[in-house]
Order: sequence, then C-alpha cells, then structure tokens
Amino acid sequence: AFHIMTLSYAATVVAFLPGIGVIWAVIAGAKFVAVYSQQQCVQSRAIFQADNQDSSGDESQDPATRAAAAKLMSKVRNKQIFKHQLFFSNGIMNVGVTSWLIGHSPAEWFPVWYTLKCVGLIAYRWYAYRKKGHHYFLYDLCYWVNLLCLVYLWVVPQSGWTFEILFQLANGPLAWSVLAFNNSLVLHSLDHMTSCFIHISPLLLTYGLRWHSAGSQYVTCQTTDCDTPALERLTAAQVYFYLPWLALYYLWVFVFLDHRVTMRRYTTLFSWVTEKGIWAQVVPSVSSNPYTQKAFYSFVHYFCTLVVSCFSLLLWQSRAAHMFFVACICFGASWNAGSYYFRYFAKQFAQNLDRTVEQKVEEVLMKKGGRPAGCAGGRRCGKTEGGGLARE
Repeated sequence: AFHIMTLSYAATVVAFLPGIGVIWAVIAGAKFVAVYSQQQCVQSRAIFQADNQDSSGDESQDPATRAAAAKLMSKVRNKQIFKHQLFFSNGIMNVGVTSWLIGHSPAEWFPVWYTLKCVGLIAYRWYAYRKKGHHYFLYDLCYWVNLLCLVYLWVVPQSGWTFEILFQLANGPLAWSVLAFNNSLVLHSLDHMTSCFIHISPLLLTYGLRWHSAGSQYVTCQTTDCDTPALERLTAAQVYFYLPWLALYYLWVFVFLDHRVTMRRYTTLFSWVTEKGIWAQVVPSVSSNPYTQKAFYSFVHYFCTLVVSCFSLLLWQSRAAHMFFVACICFGASWNAGSYYFRYFAKQFAQNLDRTVEQKVEEVLMKKGGRPAGCAGGRRCGKTEGGGLARE
C-alpha cells in the first residue's frame, strides 16, 4: 500500500510538469518578443523616412477642402476609437462571464455560452478571412476540434469515448497552440480574441466537464471509474480523429485544391509558417518537390501533436494538475497580450490610427471626386510610422 501511495503521489507531481513547461516557455519567449519588437521599430523608422521623402512634393489645397477633410477625419477617427472601446469592453465582459460560468455552471450554462460564441465567432472569421483569402485556415485541426466539441455537446453527450478523444485534443495540440502561435488576449481586437477562443475554450470546456459534470447529461468516461488505459485513449484520439483529419487535409488542400490555392494566392497555414523563420529554411532543404515538402510538414505536425497529446495524458487523473495547466495556458495568453500592449501597442496605436483614418477619408473623398489634404500626385494617403494595424 505504501508503494502504491508513493507512486500515486509521484504521478500527481509529474502531472504538474506540462503547466511548468508552459510557464518556462512563456518567460523564455519574452526575449524573442523583445528582439522582434526592436526589429519592428527599425522597419517602422525606415518606412517613415521613405514616406517623408515621397511626400516632399505634395501640393497644398484650398482652405475649404482642408476644412472638409479635417471634419471628415475627425468623424472617422471617433468611429475608429469607439470601435476599439466597444471591442475592449466586450473583451472584458467576455472574460468575466466566462470565468463566472466555468466556476458556477461548468456543465449547465458554460456549454451554452461556448456554443453561442463558437458559432458566432467562427462564422465571422470565415466571413472576414474569406475577403482576405485566408479562409483555408478554417480547414486546420483547431476548427475541427471545436466542431467535435459541438457534436459532443449536442449530438452525443452520452458518449464517454468521444469525450476522451476530445480531452486529448483540447488539452494537447489546441492548448499548446497558444504558445506555438503566440496567441494574445488583446481585448480590443476581435481577431486576437477569436484566436484565443478557438484554442483555449475547448480546454476550459473539457476541464469543467471532466471534474464538475456529475449529475449532468454529459458522460465523460467510458468506464465508471474513469480508468481507461492511457495508451488506449491516446491511440483512439490519433486513429479515429487526428490521422483521418490529417489525411483528408493533405489530399483536399495540398493535392486537389493546390492549383486553386496557388492561382488565387490564398493563404494556408503551411504557406504562412513557411514564408519566414526557421521553416522557410528547413522545408526547402528537405526537397524541391512541393508535395514532398508538404508531406514533411504533415509529418512534423503529427509528431508535435503526438508529443503534446502524451502530456495531456498526465492531466486526466489529477484535477489539481489540470487546473494548474489551464491557469498556465491562460497566463501565457495574458503574458503575450502584455508584450503586445507594452512593446508595440503603446508606441504604435496613435500612428496606426492616423493611417487607418486617412485611408478611409481618402476613399470617401475619391468617391466624391476630391482628394485629402497632403495627398498630391495621386499618391495613396495614410502611410505613417508603424505601417498598419499589425497583428489584427
């Protein structure tokens, strides 16, 4: 009995390692963020100097046009600030309501709250990304795991087998994607908050149902004692969900739709991660054949998913370790947001707001046959230091 108790305590201690790993990765990544921020400042200064040179030949306009442009710019600016304030307030309320529901009604009202946000945010993301040519991102694993959440909640809530698969995916690849993609809890940005929702909400959902669903309609285990062997749970998630998704994704996006994606210059996760950084150097060195490159990318994706899914096995038997891991993932998203606000946002928001306002004013005046003050020679207005609303 003593040996069994010792092993139980040891397993509990080991279960805290994923959370500790998250904290280490977040803190260690701070130096990288600082270097990136400095690079952004250098690029911004270069853009600003180039724009000053381009605008040296601008022609002045009459006072009436200047006054009309100034009035329109003030109106557009106020609308932009109102939009950011509205999103920020909604972001605060979302964090508060989510926290209250996961603590008060994790198996009753939180699934409803999750469903409403899932349908609304993913529908909006498809609409917004479709206009940018980024909608192929919605074929990625994260979105399909959220679909699995909806299927479990509203179609097969009595399937403990389905929940065990969902638990492996939500606490494995989705949770660690917060660090992999530098997801940030930027409260005024709908795009940032949507990314956080996609990767964190399934984690919160599975935490609430795993430990607080007694007496509810949701079945979270195949057996009464929730003692399904770890290898069986890991294999089920890989064989019955991940590997079928990976095969279909490769055939559909990388083979059948490859020509369409290339010709229309759509962005996929593969093209996004391989256009810069270490992936831009590693993938071409593997092979010159694009299909081989994508197969290599798929293999690395599978290997990383398998590793972090093994970490999620440690969380199944320990409520404390699971709660600690959830807190660490949320801390990581908050830390990334702090880096964004203090290293980038505080310095760039005013310049980026000016750029957005001037672009919108230019569009309005061009439709009316006019031109904003300071935009001579048909040159596009609004290029100021910062170069745009980065990361949004």
